[in-house]
Amino acid sequence: MIVNIRNILVPTDLSEACDKALDYASQLATVFNATLHLLHVIEMPVVADPMPGSLMWPYPSAAVVDEARRCLEDLQKRVSVPSTVSVERGVASESILAYAKENAIDLIVMATHGRRGFARMLVGSTTETVLRRAPCPVFSIRPEKAVQPPESAPAEAEKKKAET
Repeated sequence: MIVNIRNILVPTDLSEACDKALDYASQLATVFNATLHLLHVIEMPVVADPMPGSLMWPYPSAAVVDEARRCLEDLQKRVSVPSTVSVERGVASESILAYAKENAIDLIVMATHGRRGFARMLVGSTTETVLRRAPCPVFSIRPEKAVQPPESAPAEAEKKKAET
């Protein structure tokens, strides 16, 4: 079986934890000559509507969306492979899964924050949901345990390709 990775999705909440995932994804994109898809999901909290029994999803302002896009574009400048940026609105795990399906994503590289106990129960685990339901493999990075990918990895992969 030949692994053919052309599109790598990097969902990010724009935290430092996601920087390690971007580093790994960038190295993998170099090795596989793949395109990186940087995705940020603006989580929209559900709030009670004044009408009994109904719920509302507040719509984020254009300024919030623009700021998220600027942050993604700053991240995009750090990578040396073809890349795209996208800002979505909704539940993070559902938006990530939908994006992966709609964009023929071959691999998802994402950070996990390692929450435990009560915090995990309240917040849930976006990474866990994506791991269970993704249409493709998911590479999960736990930033505090992550080892920096070696700088020589792309060169070594290219050398192996040339030998075959």
